[in-house]
Amino acid sequence: MYSEFIKAHFANHPNADTAIRVAELIEHIEHNIDAILAQVGKQKLYRHPRNRLAVHLDASDEAGIEPQLKGVVAQFKQCFEDFWAIEDEQRRKLVINCFLSNIIDSPVGCMEVRLMKAFEFYALYKSKNGDFNLNDLMLSFAQGLANKAEPTIAELIAFFTSFVEFKIPVIYQGKTEPLTWLMLQDYIKAIYEIDDIKEQWIAYGRELRDTAKVIKNGRWYSYKFFIPADDEQNLTPTKAQEYLNYIKSVLSDFYPELSKANVKRDQDGKSYSFVLTKEQHQGLGAYLSQQKQRPVIDRQRPVIDRKTIREYSDRQLPKDDFFFKSLRADELNFSRRFIRGIFSPNEHAVLRPGKKARYTADGRGAFERNEKKPQYTPEQKQGFSQIQSTSLGMPDCFTPVFGFTKVREIAGVIFTRENVLLSNRLYSKDAGTVKRPYDSNCLGNAWEYYARFTNDKILFSAEQYEAFKAEIRRVTLRKKVLRYNEAMVRLRGTTDGSLRVFIGKDSLASRLLAKEYARQIKSYLLDNKLCSESHEVPIVYYIPTNFRLNFKSYTHEEQALDVVEARNRLHNCKNKNDIIKTNETPILFEMTEEEILAEFKKINIARSLVQSLINNKQMHVILTLIEKLGKHAQQQLDSIFPQNSREFLRLLDKLIIGNYTKHWFTYYLLNKAVEQKALSNLVKNQLIIKCAQYGCHHGMVALLDIIKPSLTLEDKEYECALEFAKHYRNNEIADFLIKNKRALKQVIIDVVVDSDIDALRSIVDKLSSEEKYMALMHQKKDGMSALQHAVESKNVEMVRILLNGLSVEQRVELSRDRYQQKFSNMFLDNSSLGRTAIATAIQNNNHDIVVALTEGFSAEQMKRELNEPRHIDANINDKFIPIKTAVMSENVEMVNALMRPLTSSERLVQLYKLRGQHSSSLFDVVKAGKVDMVRALFDGVEANDKANFIKNFLRADSQYTNSKITLLHDAIQNQNIDMVELLLEGVTVTDKGAILAAGTFDNVCYGYKHDINKLAKIIHLLATGLTPAALKALKVSIKCPSDHLLDSLWAYHEGRHTTTYDKDLFDFAVTHKDEAIAIHIMENMGPWLTQDFMLTQGLSKDTINWALQIRATHVRETLLGMLFRDEKLTPKQLKLCIHAKSLIMNELEDKYWDNSETLAKALQPGTQFHEVIFAQRDILSLFFTETSSSQAIRGRIAELSKPSMDISRDCGFEARDGNYGVATNGLPLIAGC
Repeated sequence: MYSEFIKAHFANHPNADTAIRVAELIEHIEHNIDAILAQVGKQKLYRHPRNRLAVHLDASDEAGIEPQLKGVVAQFKQCFEDFWAIEDEQRRKLVINCFLSNIIDSPVGCMEVRLMKAFEFYALYKSKNGDFNLNDLMLSFAQGLANKAEPTIAELIAFFTSFVEFKIPVIYQGKTEPLTWLMLQDYIKAIYEIDDIKEQWIAYGRELRDTAKVIKNGRWYSYKFFIPADDEQNLTPTKAQEYLNYIKSVLSDFYPELSKANVKRDQDGKSYSFVLTKEQHQGLGAYLSQQKQRPVIDRQRPVIDRKTIREYSDRQLPKDDFFFKSLRADELNFSRRFIRGIFSPNEHAVLRPGKKARYTADGRGAFERNEKKPQYTPEQKQGFSQIQSTSLGMPDCFTPVFGFTKVREIAGVIFTRENVLLSNRLYSKDAGTVKRPYDSNCLGNAWEYYARFTNDKILFSAEQYEAFKAEIRRVTLRKKVLRYNEAMVRLRGTTDGSLRVFIGKDSLASRLLAKEYARQIKSYLLDNKLCSESHEVPIVYYIPTNFRLNFKSYTHEEQALDVVEARNRLHNCKNKNDIIKTNETPILFEMTEEEILAEFKKINIARSLVQSLINNKQMHVILTLIEKLGKHAQQQLDSIFPQNSREFLRLLDKLIIGNYTKHWFTYYLLNKAVEQKALSNLVKNQLIIKCAQYGCHHGMVALLDIIKPSLTLEDKEYECALEFAKHYRNNEIADFLIKNKRALKQVIIDVVVDSDIDALRSIVDKLSSEEKYMALMHQKKDGMSALQHAVESKNVEMVRILLNGLSVEQRVELSRDRYQQKFSNMFLDNSSLGRTAIATAIQNNNHDIVVALTEGFSAEQMKRELNEPRHIDANINDKFIPIKTAVMSENVEMVNALMRPLTSSERLVQLYKLRGQHSSSLFDVVKAGKVDMVRALFDGVEANDKANFIKNFLRADSQYTNSKITLLHDAIQNQNIDMVELLLEGVTVTDKGAILAAGTFDNVCYGYKHDINKLAKIIHLLATGLTPAALKALKVSIKCPSDHLLDSLWAYHEGRHTTTYDKDLFDFAVTHKDEAIAIHIMENMGPWLTQDFMLTQGLSKDTINWALQIRATHVRETLLGMLFRDEKLTPKQLKLCIHAKSLIMNELEDKYWDNSETLAKALQPGTQFHEVIFAQRDILSLFFTETSSSQAIRGRIAELSKPSMDISRDCGFEARDGNYGVATNGLPLIAGC
């Protein structure tokens, strides 16, 4: 229960593993207490059967252990019951988080030790009724102060140690967060106005340092406190605890394991002590050596052993493929845009500026961009970034990292395989994709690119991922060459620890840069409420050439060491500009808030640090320094701005040039510029364009709306800005531009030409249907309207957006608007020339666009569109016939869309157009056997119209020959059974005869004399229902060859028998599943009643089931009809009827049970019916008169007609599976006789 809860809700907790194991052991103890107590005295430890966590059993009897175990279980349960009762979800999570943080692991198996701190936290929580408002805590603290005016550091640490150590959740500035020493220092500094609280904290530590004697023992440092002879009040352990509490207050952020340290009395009884590791001891020394004027340690080398730290740090080698991306640290740094792109809401970043070309190539081939199908659905892409370049690494193959700067710093981010969506552009070497080499306005060039890169095994598709990996391995492992690879993928940021920042070069600058990237990621996550304050972004080394360091963690200890080293470098350098010159700007990130503010105060001084950063275009460094000023950064800047407004406004210009319009600091400076009415020309000219291209901070658009009179953009510049907004999906800016742009109609054409759906949707939302209609009708570009451009580019969604909301009349007019085609350098303005939007869609074979354009068209409107003559090309004097184009394109859906509104007679008009000068398109379709197309053409044509059309629509060459070929005759000559059935569907027998008489056959059997089955089926379809005269004419005209099967079919339709009649018809009926012939065979006592279908060769399971179903359905009426006939049954038939007596009785019951006259007549002694019903019974005679009641007859029959127990054996039948039993409909099946 408790363990499952922790797994479900706190799986990412840093102490989750220990907490879950402890909870599992608590649950196990509760349910197995008796079995555990039985082990007392037999063993000292009892271990959980699965997780092997131990519980202490070292006691003399059960009585000593039982209350301890039950008490721990009860207290643990009570804690969670109280936690679950907290109504505020955020507070509940934080309290449980703190409780779990205080559970520790104990190797000795003592549950009290494991849960002691957690229970103490719970007790503290209960004592305050769960309310830890920092103001209330501070009030309680102040009431106990010796000096009511100002607290001492000793008093602060003494009062708040337990609260901080237990990570008590407190309400501070409206938020509930775990209490930390840094939070307390900021709070005390603000409340008591103690500006030098950090210096006082250091000074107090120096006082305590003299109270202990430090003894080194290997890697451990023991801090001893000897007991003086006059220590009557036993103050020594208190002094030791005071010093340990102080150490925890300054080092616990770097060394979380210090929470386990405690004061112990030494074995000799003469002293108390606690121990620190070498790193902790040296870290304390570095902290206490700081001075007020020089807050750095004065050493020439690090105080902590870096080699030892790395030796003991964790290594987490990848178990699967991983992808990594290095983030450049020069003036083109894009880390903030990158982070906004990989985490929700996945902002689109500017990666590859410029328009996309018409054609593009990837690992699958070359395509026209508008026809390229999306690789993933919107749902699959949800949560992922846009496509960008990365590199692939594998567990057995570490590939090199792109380095944008030649020295100093390389850092980036690593993603696991499950957080990556592959594109179809995977390059085994650096392909320079930033310049879009795979795009071209020439299809031939796109195919050439594809061929060259695939032939050289450079370009791969997502489906070729394994081959892509194999090529990288081949180059890296066999040739032993570290060659860059470039994988174009979509990335997803996560907070589960799988996303890791990596250090790509073992240098101080690279390590500090990676640390800064981790800070930026966490800051974004916190700002967007995607993680808690306790979340940590892992940092690891990824240096393929350094195996010992590869995937080692960049620990807090080493980070502290680098902070010390960076602080040392900052202190020792005479001019911080030297750090910029050596390309080690990440060292500047370790400046304190006071130092950063001091540098910004000097912004007006030439060659100051900020001025140098501005001159070197290091805007990302300036933003980091601003962000490190903390929550009160704006208030602090407000005090500096008035004296330095000119320089800050120059900085605003540089931020805009550097594309940082999305950052709050740019927005802050722009507000200041507006307040002072000091907008520079650069702001006036470039701000909107930059906002359109790179996004803008919240509220920026409202600010733009205020200052728009000052903006000096002309129409062309507005269009340029709108172009960027469309391209980079910055719809907020696009809306602003559209609202403030005069030439709105022309904008529609622009966005359609550029295929920007998001921008188009944003524009048309601002227009009424009439405004949109007028824009579509009257604005042209290259002779085409926006609708015609959308149709030409085959963009269905864009067509729908343009037509949405328009009336049918407006849609009709737009569909009739013609493309003003250029001819001899002039636009032709002839209403009979130039194609319409519908004609273009038909010509492009795009059914979806035709449907969108003709939605709601009446029959009259569609008829006008289909029947008016027009030309596709002014240079070609050839009429465009829509229906013929659709048929020749083999687009059935298109035909359906065009014919849908038409009546039967109007459809015939279109069908008559399908006759070419030399051969008819419709005859070509029939000859090719395209049944679906023929069905679409005739769908909706009435049967009488259909028959007349087929009769009168002769093949074009008939006028030059003696033959007259109709569609039906053509289908018959090609022996296409499905086509013959379709053409005869719904046609009456009379019309069928008329069609057959209207045409002639031309060698119908030529080339098909071996396919008698097809010909037999066609003859049967044609002959069914014909009059004797028509049947005779058909037989003469079709010129059938002599064949048993064909002869039997003709005999069947003529009502006569042949020698092989029964067998031939049986084979035909089974082969073609002809129910009429099957019933005919049964009525004439043919083999259908006695055939064993299971043993018949060549029948499929489906055919056997059909045959059995036919027999089961019709056998009763057939057998009953046999008995009512006057002719004498053969002995074989008589046996068959006796065997099927139950079936006959069922049929008799269903049809004649209330007809006494028929019953009496049928059952007269001496009749065949009487003999069958009472077979195997010792009854000589049974007589009924015509006056006998039906009830008496039924009663007598029921009494005397019971079959013998072994009727099948008496009749000589053998029961076999599948032939004697019950069919699927419950009717008995008959075995062969």
